[in-house]
Amino acid sequence: MNELATDAIELLILEASNRFSLKFIPIPCLKDGRQGTFGARLRRVGQLDSIRDEHLADVSTWFQDQGYLFTYQKTTAYSCAIIGKPTEPVLVGYHATPSDKVERIKEQGLRAKTASDATDRHDTIGNVYVSATFEDACWWQEHLAGIRREQHSIICVDLSSYQQVLYLDPFSQTGYAIRADIAREYIRTKDHYGTT
Repeated sequence: MNELATDAIELLILEASNRFSLKFIPIPCLKDGRQGTFGARLRRVGQLDSIRDEHLADVSTWFQDQGYLFTYQKTTAYSCAIIGKPTEPVLVGYHATPSDKVERIKEQGLRAKTASDATDRHDTIGNVYVSATFEDACWWQEHLAGIRREQHSIICVDLSSYQQVLYLDPFSQTGYAIRADIAREYIRTKDHYGTT
């Protein structure tokens, strides 16, 4: 991460610490995370174990208003990742999805994860994830098919109208997170790819 980006994130973290009574304890960048990701454990200032998901939703919205993606997870403690936007426009992405959902996606579009969808993966709430290349999406297709024991397909997504809500994915070297639902007219069903 360049020095200006580091300074900008440090200033934002200082402001967020004061605004939300949070302490950001830096941790080494996440394993296989994208270069430039700021990772931290979270603590409430003066209040032990009082962080709530609703509180972090407000923090996430505030960081998004500042031009950054704030995602969090809870395992034994809350941790977060903060990252900015791509430096160049990203016009196309590829999304691996269960094959039985492709028809619904063609009709309704691609929906961002909700809290009830996310289970233990709080970092996915409010996001749609895409890969930058078809090859990377193929890796996800195989990976997810193995984990979930169901066939997955790859769909192509036109991102031209989503630049304002498009962020780098802190957990992937080549992926992106879109902080919005993707309308059906931006799903390229003609470019729908096979299943595994």
